[in-house]
Amino acid sequence: MAAKKKTVQKRTDGQAIDLGLSAHELASLHRARIEGRLPPGMLETLLTNVTLLRTAVPQAIGAILEKGASTATQNGAAEQAHEIVVAIREALVAAKMDTDTKKQWGVGSRIRGDSVPLVVAAGQLILARASTHPDEATAAGVLPRDLASLRAAIEHLVAADALQDGKKVNAKHIIATRNAARRWIEDAAARISAMGRLEFLAEPTIAAR
Repeated sequence: MAAKKKTVQKRTDGQAIDLGLSAHELASLHRARIEGRLPPGMLETLLTNVTLLRTAVPQAIGAILEKGASTATQNGAAEQAHEIVVAIREALVAAKMDTDTKKQWGVGSRIRGDSVPLVVAAGQLILARASTHPDEATAAGVLPRDLASLRAAIEHLVAADALQDGKKVNAKHIIATRNAARRWIEDAAARISAMGRLEFLAEPTIAAR
């Protein structure tokens, strides 16, 4: 029977900060004996990463919340633009346009409300066709105010999409910074612990710390 894989409990950010401070405190207490076993500047860099992690944690939470809010805005803008595109397409179909003309307006092409590129492309196609063949729009009952609503919705969607992309990139950068600082702290603490055990082999009470 195969042995069960051991589950390693991941530390929280707070636990990683406490680990780093504890490791730094112990290493500083016995600095004269331990520092020579460590890479130059490790203790100072450990404190730098603890400070970085402390700063990055709230920033990461804020960035995640901002990304979620911008995604919700993007989804709402896409839904609104999608509804207008679908309504205009239905008006064109109801007007009994010939098949080739309807294709020029995008009728029959794929569109999904959750796909920003598809919605934007469909909306822009309608606006482009309306600008060159306004008589077709008028004949189908699609008025200038309908096209103005569509144009505003597409512009809002494009802006919301750009904002969401920016928030996503920002969140990714902050989270990567947080994760890198946490890994550095954990690696440094492990190394300090190993060097401490080696240095104090003959002093088990100290080594156990």
